[in-house]
Parts: sequence; structure tokens; C-alpha cells
Amino acid sequence: MPDAPSTAHSKRGRPGSAGRWTLPPVVIVVVVAGVLLTGRASDDMTVAMIWSAAWMGLVGIVCLAVALRRRDLRVPVMGAFLVTATVVGGYLGYTTFVDRAENDTLIEAVGPAPEASGQEAVPEPTGPSLLAAGGFESLAHPTSGDAEVIQDGGRLVLQLRDYETDPGPDLRLYLATDSRAGDHRDLGAIGNVGDKQVVLPEGIDLEKYSTVVIWCRAFSVGFGAAELLRQ
Repeated sequence: MPDAPSTAHSKRGRPGSAGRWTLPPVVIVVVVAGVLLTGRASDDMTVAMIWSAAWMGLVGIVCLAVALRRRDLRVPVMGAFLVTATVVGGYLGYTTFVDRAENDTLIEAVGPAPEASGQEAVPEPTGPSLLAAGGFESLAHPTSGDAEVIQDGGRLVLQLRDYETDPGPDLRLYLATDSRAGDHRDLGAIGNVGDKQVVLPEGIDLEKYSTVVIWCRAFSVGFGAAELLRQ
């Protein structure tokens, strides 16, 4: 007697009903990993996004070809692709075109301590003092505003005042050795406009980490940077 359909199906190397549902995670990983890799293919964010869109288009064509060839794989393969492409594309699109504002309350520095005359001791500041500051310069995107480090009691506070850059996915605030942000400290997520305040890690070396960078981690590109100069 001929083998049962399921046995014949297995002999032809096709996944059974349980096996076909292992395909959606594979599709999801392929789409997401490809977008992450192509996003770092260029320092130009526009070019990187084109590469990412091309990758999703290529995966979509392959999934469609599989679905047309195998009717039993249409739902797991095309379903996984369409959901993943919608979520990833929607996230990238939203964060690339919609502003996200920061509205922290900033500390006002009292300025440097006044100079003493003769043998008189220099008085200590009576409030927060400005240690370092610098204006933002554009890197991959137009960026403006000011960065400053405030000594407030026993802590150091990094403040971004009236800063603005283009919106982008996964923007991060870095304190780095230079604008390329190879050696950096990640201070967390940041919006693209407003006022931002971050308490710096205890013991951080401001002589070494003297550049503030707004960095797009998703596409591995700097939007803008400010060099901190001692006051």
C-alpha cells in the first residue's frame, strides 16, 4: 500500500503541520537582523534607510515566492513577514519624521567665583557653578543648541539647553572622546528637541570624555556634537 500522505510529505522533505510553525521566528529574525545590518552600511542615514528598505523588499519577494509555491506555508511565512515589516517599518517611519521633545527643568549656574585681591582667599561659589560648556555643531543632520556641565554640590550634571536636531530612530546621548563616538559613555535615550538634564556617573573623566554627541544607534551615525570647553 502507498504511504500515508503525511509520510510521503515527510519523505519529500517538506515540514509537517508542526514544523511549518517554526518558520515565523526565522522570518522575523531575518527581517530584523537584516535591517540592523543594512542600517549600519553607510554613515549617511538616507542611504542606510534605502538599504534597509531594499532588504525588506527582497525578503518580501522571497516570502511571496515561497507562499505561491507552497500553499500550506502562506499563512506562517507571509503572515510573519507582513507583521514584522509593518512593525519595523512603522517604528522607523514614526521615529524618523515625528519630533520627540525633552522638557527637563535645568539648573542655572551662578557663574565662576569672583577673584580675590592680595592675600584674600578666593570665596567658594554659593550655588551651582559652570565647569564646561560648548555649542552643538552639525554632523549628519542640522543640530543646534548648547551643552554644559554644572557642578551642583557633590554631583556633575550634563545639560543640553535649547538643542534641536532632526528626529531619528533610537537617538542616544553620548559623552565621548570625539565626535566619532568610538570611545564613549552612553547616557541614555534622548529626544531631538528641547532641554535635557543627565546626572553624570561618579568619577567620570571630563578631560577624556569631553565631547557630547547625539547619536543614532539604529543607523550608527552622529547627528550633532558639542565640544565641552573648561570655563
